[in-house]
Amino acid sequence: MKKLYTMICCLAALVVNHSHAIDVGSDGSDGEFAPLVDRVLTLPSDGIFRFTDVSIPAGVRVTFEKNSSNTPVVFLVSGDVVVAGTIDVSGLDSGSFESFDPLASGKGGPGGFDGGNGGPAVSVSEANTGSAQGGWGLGPGGGAPGAFNVSSSGYGVGCAGRGGEYTTAGGAVAPSSRCGNPVGRTYGNESLIPLIGGSGGGGGAGAIGGVGRNGGGGGGAIMIAANGSIEITGMLLAQGGVSGDRDVSSDAGGCGGGGSGGAIRLVAETIFGEGAINANPAARNCVEGAVGGEGRVRLEANQIGRSSPTEPLASISAPQVLFVPNFPTVSIVSIGGIAAPSAPTGMNDVVLPFNTPNPVTVELQATQIPLGTEVEVTIIPRVGNRIIGTSSPLAGTSELSTGSVSMDLPEGSSTILAAAEFTTDPIAAREYAPYADGQLVARVRSSVDARGRSVTTFITEHGDEYDWPTASIGIN
Repeated sequence: MKKLYTMICCLAALVVNHSHAIDVGSDGSDGEFAPLVDRVLTLPSDGIFRFTDVSIPAGVRVTFEKNSSNTPVVFLVSGDVVVAGTIDVSGLDSGSFESFDPLASGKGGPGGFDGGNGGPAVSVSEANTGSAQGGWGLGPGGGAPGAFNVSSSGYGVGCAGRGGEYTTAGGAVAPSSRCGNPVGRTYGNESLIPLIGGSGGGGGAGAIGGVGRNGGGGGGAIMIAANGSIEITGMLLAQGGVSGDRDVSSDAGGCGGGGSGGAIRLVAETIFGEGAINANPAARNCVEGAVGGEGRVRLEANQIGRSSPTEPLASISAPQVLFVPNFPTVSIVSIGGIAAPSAPTGMNDVVLPFNTPNPVTVELQATQIPLGTEVEVTIIPRVGNRIIGTSSPLAGTSELSTGSVSMDLPEGSSTILAAAEFTTDPIAAREYAPYADGQLVARVRSSVDARGRSVTTFITEHGDEYDWPTASIGIN
């Protein structure tokens, strides 16, 4: 399995002047949204709906079909928003033991990330070979997988996966004395720039005679920005998904970890209403499982007439910038002539023909990265040492540049990563400041962490570092 890591890309520049009326930039091209029955909205390619007004009546539930790029949901509204019903971008639950389906892992909500796969059932001879291990939850704070463990008394157990991370760490697993797995990493900042959802829980380990359960999906991400008011008397949900429960009677297979909560950002002249605004993880579905970490809620308005707390507690400010322009991206567009998907999953995203000869060419594409920058490409085999290569210097324009590198691929599944580092110019230093709590950014680095996942780091002029996640491509 090879994975591509690309930086999260924002969409457009829009600055809100605190001393004037808000203009969120909606042209109203999608008209008024006032469903009378439950609706599933298909996200456009950029994830943005441009409404005149939004009114969700009591008893009506609105959910979303994700687009190919798995963008968050964005409502730009030229008028007012009233939510008396429910808007839900929550991650999905993994199947319980009774309805277990190895293909039905908890899917992340739009802008969120899927739970890890449960490990397979194993024989006695396979139990301690590592083949029973579950899969990592996807996302920047994906939960660690469970592994098969044998105690000093010889008792075998398929350990549970860890909960996905976001604002807080995912929960630990039980029994911790035998099933300790590493703590992940929290990410993001309170401004929710960029807007990103929660991470999936880790898959539980398989056991002798039983499969592990999949992790729950991370909560999705939604921003509702209105020129007028936003009134919430119903529910706005971005919860993490529940993981699958194991078969307690036979003790076969470990529980999955729960997905973390997602992200909710509201921007308006006025925000009021006492309805539920919830980006927390869901309650555990398995006694020995682990819940995910908390998500994020952000309220931005010139006037807030709400006393009920959000879950978790929101950060609050006057309206801020909605989108940041010119965010750098690097992506792998093809491997060995096989096109890479625009929305990688990290599982068999690219399958090369049998006996594909080495070396294999990896084609790269970048935006807003200085021309002449060389991209470091790292191959991480399932077993064995990493292989590192350097691309040709990026050529083209700052809006779209390309490069390539030819490398020998090992047999079997691998992970492939693309990483670039560059020094910012004065304009970019200011543009990236929202990603670094307002500080000027001196350098940008996209690198590979100890778990083979890519992290984009903004390094300020004072040396402070702020990490942001990237996406992945899997290859066989």
